[in-house]
Amino acid sequence: MATSFRHFGNLPDGSPVTAFTIGDADGIHVTLLELGAAVQSLWVPADGGSTNVVLGHSDAEGYVRYADDYMGVVVGRYANRIANATFTLDGQTHTLGVNNGSACHHGGPEGFSHRVWSVTRSSSHSITFELTSPHLDQGFPGEMTVLATYTVEGAVVVLEMEATADRATVFGPTSHIYWNLAGEGSGGVDDHRLTVAAGQFLPVDDDGIPDGALRSVADTPLDFRHPVRLGNVMRADHAQLHNGVDHSLHVTGHGLRHAATLTDPVSGRSVEVHSDLPAVQVYTSNFFDGRTVGTSGTRYRQGDGVALEPQFHPDTPNRPELGDPVLRAGAVRKHRIEWRFQG
Repeated sequence: MATSFRHFGNLPDGSPVTAFTIGDADGIHVTLLELGAAVQSLWVPADGGSTNVVLGHSDAEGYVRYADDYMGVVVGRYANRIANATFTLDGQTHTLGVNNGSACHHGGPEGFSHRVWSVTRSSSHSITFELTSPHLDQGFPGEMTVLATYTVEGAVVVLEMEATADRATVFGPTSHIYWNLAGEGSGGVDDHRLTVAAGQFLPVDDDGIPDGALRSVADTPLDFRHPVRLGNVMRADHAQLHNGVDHSLHVTGHGLRHAATLTDPVSGRSVEVHSDLPAVQVYTSNFFDGRTVGTSGTRYRQGDGVALEPQFHPDTPNRPELGDPVLRAGAVRKHRIEWRFQG
């Protein structure tokens, strides 16, 4: 199929938002938005047709009104939480935008996910979005140029993220897709099975801020080294689990590697997540309360999707032992996420 596009709605200031669809009409195809470089829907073959397996909004107004759901968007400059909305780099302390308690969350109040990106390249199976983030955007140093390229390669969807900056800063993006392999709007993901290639997780306090060093997943509900029914974990009685799962797990190995597998035993669909980032955040849509209406007209409720976010651990800019998200002036930093489908 050729790249198709359509008007998706307008922002409050009247600016138009365009939706683009790439991939194969009779295979996997993805609808992407300029707003947040978001995956709005992702269709996989099913019974002579196709099924959308990600959560999303049906128009631009939904992405603006419920921006803090981060539905399918590219999150940055830095995904997850930075404690006290500050970090120090090369001896200089930077104060960031606060939008989650006292923390900077997912890049701040107006992070990458809130912006309209430009399309710089497109074909039937690939599209590149570009965004320029000015110096001190949300408090982060350096003017940064970011590229997000989506490609459909048969049964694999790839997201490559690339950044350059004119002075030292941090770059820790992710994709915030919510999965429901039974189909968008089909209800909870309790019966989905999740595997994560991680022997350690990062404990957090009640505000989601890292509380201590990496800890073994052994003898905790966060042991996903073998397939686990999500509903059992979401409702487990454990000090780290209050409303569900919202934790960073340390993925074994380095470079592009298998991070997680999610399977729906009823449909037989599964998606493998591969990434070159050090961790994956598992988030079971703990705060969906029926206010958000999805693409099918269904109201999303707690546990209706699960986000598997390859990323740096939360607060790594203040915890260098957890990783290195620093992007130096003139350097190029690239990260890759692959979603490989079966069934």
